[in-house]
Amino acid sequence: MEFRLPSLFTDAGLHAGSLHTPTGAYMPLLFPWSAGNWFVLFEDGQAALAFDYLQHLVLAFTEGLGPGDVEIMAFDFSLKSRFKTLLGLKDVGIYTEITRDEAEDAHRKLYALARRRLQDVLRGNDMVRHNRESAYKEKIHLLLWNLEQIIPDFSQGHEVLEFMAVSAEAGIYILAYGRVSALSALANDERRKVSAELARALIGGRMPLADLGEEGTAAVPLSLSSLSPLRRNCLMFENHGVEITSSHDLEMARLLEYMARFDLRPDFSGISRTLAPRAAQIAAFLQRKEMEDSRQDFLKIPIGRTLDDRNDIFLSLGKHSDTYHVLVAGMSGMGKTSMLNHIIVSIAKQYTARQVLLFLMDYKEGVEFQVFESHPNCTRLFLDNTRPELARQVVDRFAQLIEERSVKFRQEKVSHIDEYNGKNLGEHMPRVILIIDEVQKLFAGSYSETLPFERQLAKVASTGRGFGIHIILSTQNLTSANIPAAVLKQIPVRIAFKLDRSESGKIFDSRAYNDAAASLKPYQFIYNNDFGEKRANQIGRAFVPYAAEEIRETLAQLYKERAEEDRTLPYVDETPDAATVPETGGGGASISTVVFSPLDPSESFFRDIKATVTAEDARNFEALRAKGAAGKSS
Repeated sequence: MEFRLPSLFTDAGLHAGSLHTPTGAYMPLLFPWSAGNWFVLFEDGQAALAFDYLQHLVLAFTEGLGPGDVEIMAFDFSLKSRFKTLLGLKDVGIYTEITRDEAEDAHRKLYALARRRLQDVLRGNDMVRHNRESAYKEKIHLLLWNLEQIIPDFSQGHEVLEFMAVSAEAGIYILAYGRVSALSALANDERRKVSAELARALIGGRMPLADLGEEGTAAVPLSLSSLSPLRRNCLMFENHGVEITSSHDLEMARLLEYMARFDLRPDFSGISRTLAPRAAQIAAFLQRKEMEDSRQDFLKIPIGRTLDDRNDIFLSLGKHSDTYHVLVAGMSGMGKTSMLNHIIVSIAKQYTARQVLLFLMDYKEGVEFQVFESHPNCTRLFLDNTRPELARQVVDRFAQLIEERSVKFRQEKVSHIDEYNGKNLGEHMPRVILIIDEVQKLFAGSYSETLPFERQLAKVASTGRGFGIHIILSTQNLTSANIPAAVLKQIPVRIAFKLDRSESGKIFDSRAYNDAAASLKPYQFIYNNDFGEKRANQIGRAFVPYAAEEIRETLAQLYKERAEEDRTLPYVDETPDAATVPETGGGGASISTVVFSPLDPSESFFRDIKATVTAEDARNFEALRAKGAAGKSS
């Protein structure tokens, strides 16, 4: 579902208005996305027109880039909102008005965001291009700056100018505005030297996008004095319209020549009456998108290709496919673990930790999953294959988490995680997926040991889906796994690599003689999303397996690129006693008692993971691993 202006020029830039001729002909006035910082100055008597025009620019920005990809922040501290039309976008979550008390912290976070994007994410691209090419999109920010109010609040003018010079490249656009008289007073106030110098740098050295004069039309300045090297928002004539780009005197002279020759004049008349319906259209689009998203699968990952190599085969979990748990089976060496690795890496590529959290358990000698030690979605990684009781504790904890979430759902009067997240946009409840490789080892043991585990696993499988709790189980065969029927009947998705005929009949429908897995070649698989019904068989070829070093490098880069709130870091269970994990060292709660305590299954468990697992914790974890390795070698 996409929302873009139905025109041929939106990719070129912001549709700022039109240039008209005396005969009524017109051409679009565009401002390239690469330009970035835009100014609207107005006289005291033109405030109403100016704020209508500013709202037009905000709506054009949102229409051009797509409402779902935009976040608007107004740094205007007036008691009464100046942007009445934009207030309608508050309810759909893309418009926020920042108070004076919030401004410093908001700017600090924006500076950090720009630094992270420029240093770790973009690699030479600008953010608009990055979003068009990348599966992991980041929000494009538009900042509305009331210069009269925020210039006095900036203590470091050079930092502001440095930020403005690169902010658009990082996907943070600035639309600044103010009254000419007030800004001139600021620029000449020698009592506030920092504010005066910043005002002069911003106003004296930059050409406004629109200088609203007495008649309410935009006047193109004819003077090019005091040009700043940062100035990027002047007009340049092109064959298909008028664009605004980084300008030099020659380009401005060329534009002015054409404007004089053809008597072209900017015209923003009629903008006011279009604002309300356009804002309503954007809000309606976002509401429809939210409803449509709630009906979509929360996970959709390509896991292979059809044998004719024409189409991808997808693992899909969620409302649309009505599937929530997965069973993967296959003989050793046929590709089963490679597919698990592909699924786990793909989750990191396509989803943030706010969307999907992983618990990974490796009971295959603890060697396969150790490549996921920097996975940005994984909160806990189990590599100690000698301790099946840890998996039983986690399943117990997940069962308790279902109870915890059910209390919240009753309080909010909702019945499903999608409904809860729709009502609590600021506290997104993540989906949680438990992936266990070689699950058959958890069913080995005495009856008294395995029965409670089987019951809890059946509870998680049967009731977890509505609460965002999901399982992916992997085994070489079902004979040794002995997965209870109460669990299997909750797992519609069956993926099989090569199996013998008897095992194929167990994972699929034996009554329908669905033994197709017995004929598969290495790295071929059957994807079946209807409990093994033969008619649902889809035969494919798995993707080329990842090399271990490729996985490590990919995950390390993804972790580096993610914002702190979009990532976590796994604690690795690879020592016999998890209780020996030390304090975080930051004066906060201990890792062992808050983040990983089997006695704390509450929702705060997941929030604490995001709150406490930081770069400092990563260093602590590495030190702990090094210490453990040294202890083993000694």
